[in-house]
Amino acid sequence: MTRFECRGAECEDTCCADWRVTVDAASLVRLERGLVDPIERARVLAIFAPLPTAERTPFAAATIRLRDGDGRCPLLEADGLCGLHQRHGEALLPDVCSSYPRILAEVGGRRELAGALSCPEVARQALLVEDGVELVEVDEGLAGRAPVLHRPDEAQLAWLDEVRGLALLVLDGPARLAGRLYHLAYLAEALGPALADG
Repeated sequence: MTRFECRGAECEDTCCADWRVTVDAASLVRLERGLVDPIERARVLAIFAPLPTAERTPFAAATIRLRDGDGRCPLLEADGLCGLHQRHGEALLPDVCSSYPRILAEVGGRRELAGALSCPEVARQALLVEDGVELVEVDEGLAGRAPVLHRPDEAQLAWLDEVRGLALLVLDGPARLAGRLYHLAYLAEALGPALADG
């Protein structure tokens, strides 16, 4: 994540299409207050479909209504860039849009930042760069507005560092990429039942 830069319009698999993206309540309030033009405010807020009350959480209050036909976010312009970001900057983006592909976890007394491999650029940086899976200390500001999504319980903390260390050894090994991914999947399959039991 220290080298990550969004490829924007050059991305071969934009995160602004074909996904069910949930938006937090605070981001919706920020948009409602931050968009001063009433026509733009109404147009932008209409993009978000409120979740049923029983499904709502502070982190998931609505989903983005994707365009019919191409399944893209309505804020995505013809040039492949976000119109909201172009007009108002990063500050008005929903937290999910601002923080993806960052994943923040709280593990014991430390915060850990990682990147989602569903992002093509993160996958490139993690899998094709020699030091792509090294653990390094970073400034907390690198996490941006990413919320803490994972807090392992005490049982998980007992084995987390050991299993992760083994996974990183596999990913950093000398085998070709396909072989490393196969062995990582095999490791996950083999350890899954034992880890699920705590």
